[in-house]
Amino acid sequence: MTDTNPDNLMDQARRLDDLNSPEFTEWLGLTRQADRMRRDLSNIRTQGRFTAAVAEHGSPQDAVRAVQFEVDALAQRLHEATVAGSDAEQGRREMKELLNPVTSRLITRGRQLRERKQALEGDYRGNGLIERARTDREKAISSLIEAGLPRRMADRQAKPSIGDIEALEQELAEIPADIERNQDQLTSYVARVELYLADTAHDDEEEAA
Repeated sequence: MTDTNPDNLMDQARRLDDLNSPEFTEWLGLTRQADRMRRDLSNIRTQGRFTAAVAEHGSPQDAVRAVQFEVDALAQRLHEATVAGSDAEQGRREMKELLNPVTSRLITRGRQLRERKQALEGDYRGNGLIERARTDREKAISSLIEAGLPRRMADRQAKPSIGDIEALEQELAEIPADIERNQDQLTSYVARVELYLADTAHDDEEEAA
């Protein structure tokens, strides 16, 4: 079961986010390069490798001690990596289950933002909410003028107002940043843990009240 202590949750989230970091990508590339070089080295004749090791370490005995140290270090790294990999996978599964409500909410929020953006923009036919609001305003102005109001007064009284249309335009302008922020939260364990902890604190406050 996932440790729900806030500090421990955040530590685990940071470790999981590290697996999606640029540093992990760089480390992976270098590790693969090192693995290829080890394979290439294993294909070199052993006499040449031993001669090079003696030249590097100073004597056959020191060359043996050096390779034994390398074997021991690799065995330790293999053990640690195996344990860490198992722990990381288990932690990822537990964290995914714990954060599932938050993740689902973010997915829904992202879909709603994209749908709202589409509704405001419309398509090539000009049927978006903003364009329709402009059209409705022009129609309202024309009707008021036909009813006998001066243009300036009709312009003030027509609905939707200029302010209404500008509010829609402002909303549309802000949506891309909202989508990006939502996506960043969706792909970050730390961000989702922060949301989870905020939800938990809110629930606790409601129970206390």
